Amino acid sequence: MKAPASLLAALLTLAAPAMAQSQPAVPPAGPTAFGTALQLTRAAATFDSTYFYPATYQFTIKIPPEAQQALARVTIALPDNYGPAGGQLPDPRAVTAFLPTEPEAQRPQSPERLLPARVRLENQAVVIDFNEPVPAGQILTVQFDQMRNPRLGGTYLFDVNALPAGPRPVSQFVGFGRLVFREGGFRFP
Repeated sequence: MKAPASLLAALLTLAAPAMAQSQPAVPPAGPTAFGTALQLTRAAATFDSTYFYPATYQFTIKIPPEAQQALARVTIALPDNYGPAGGQLPDPRAVTAFLPTEPEAQRPQSPERLLPARVRLENQAVVIDFNEPVPAGQILTVQFDQMRNPRLGGTYLFDVNALPAGPRPVSQFVGFGRLVFREGGFRFP
């Protein structure tokens, strides 16, 4: 009985290196997360009167160098009360992302360089997937053009989230983009 057992052990010893070569040992990719919090530094609308059209909304996000990961996706969810208040979802073709000319300025931003991206609507959210991830240390602005402000005045909180590049990105809440719309902004003679 010893001969077959030792023969089996010898065969397994010879086959083990071949089996190891046929199946590469690749550790499973772990989750990718930012090394520090990203910051929503500005949220603004060009006009704050209710039902105004065409308004532009801008959301500026700072990716600190300590983030250690590039930004692959931004998701901006519209408030639950936005649609019933007469607000509209942005047309994906009217959504742009760019590096602003004056990134630290607290006023409307102009693009220094556009960031190519695929934009889609998903339920009540705008999803921006960058063609090339935006490196840490940058400040970017996401802009919704041709927006109709809601017909009801009030404060509307846009939920801004970011995902890093990587096979298993972990979403990070960036902040609430607070836009305030006022009734009676325009008076007709």
